Amino acid sequence: MRRRWQKMWGDQQGVVLPVTLMLMGLLGALAGAYALAVRADLKLTGGAGRTRSGFYAAEAGLNVGMAEFANIFRNYGVPTEDDFAQREIRVGNRTVYYQLDDVDGYAPCTEEQPDCFRTIPAGERFAGLKTIPYRYTVTATSVNTEEDEEVQLGAEFDIHNIPIFQFLAFYANDLEILPGPNMTLSGRIHTNGRLYLSAGNTLTIGDRLSPPPPNPFVQVSATQGIYRGRKNDSSCTGTVIVDKLEDTVAPFGDYDPLPLPCNGGSAQVPQTTLDAYK
Repeated sequence: MRRRWQKMWGDQQGVVLPVTLMLMGLLGALAGAYALAVRADLKLTGGAGRTRSGFYAAEAGLNVGMAEFANIFRNYGVPTEDDFAQREIRVGNRTVYYQLDDVDGYAPCTEEQPDCFRTIPAGERFAGLKTIPYRYTVTATSVNTEEDEEVQLGAEFDIHNIPIFQFLAFYANDLEILPGPNMTLSGRIHTNGRLYLSAGNTLTIGDRLSPPPPNPFVQVSATQGIYRGRKNDSSCTGTVIVDKLEDTVAPFGDYDPLPLPCNGGSAQVPQTTLDAYK
């Protein structure tokens, strides 16, 4: 009986040992696979972080380029050959290259392209006016320390050149409109200075349906503010009526007139009052 028990126990030992070794092997394989998974995840996470940093660097270069190139067009300037040269800045440990370029098909009027006027769409400043547009692009590319290009971003913008003959009045400095008798003006009025509006009787600025040709455009704007009253003293007289860009009151088909009242004397019209004209 004892010999038989010893024989059975010896057989069981032969089974337990391989099973134990097999489990240890499986656990070792799982641990190795987990370690590989952790390393792969860390590598992917690091790559995503580098991509984000490259994106932010390219975005910074794009913003720098847009601000720099905008100065070219101030005071009616146009880019020269040097303006199209590639530039670079350092953003952290990356180099960002940015560059201005023009777009084919957007150029001044020429004999080959006489019909280069376009209409500024609704919702933009000076909507409805004819313009000669110039279109440009700015690109920015971030390069890492290994000289690898990571991210390239781009932007596109238009520069409008609006002939001023489309305005009823376009003035460089302060403009004062002060008629003695009744006067009705139709068309766009703009000054780069201050605009003073007053009247001996009634001054009306609005659209015109008849007699032909019709003039449906109403724009009254001033870079340095609109004033109700005279420029040379503090008086504010007469009636001034300006059409607002709204047609909700009969008769329909033309813009609704809205009086521009005096405010105790010659004074700048507050923005809350201007907002009512749409």
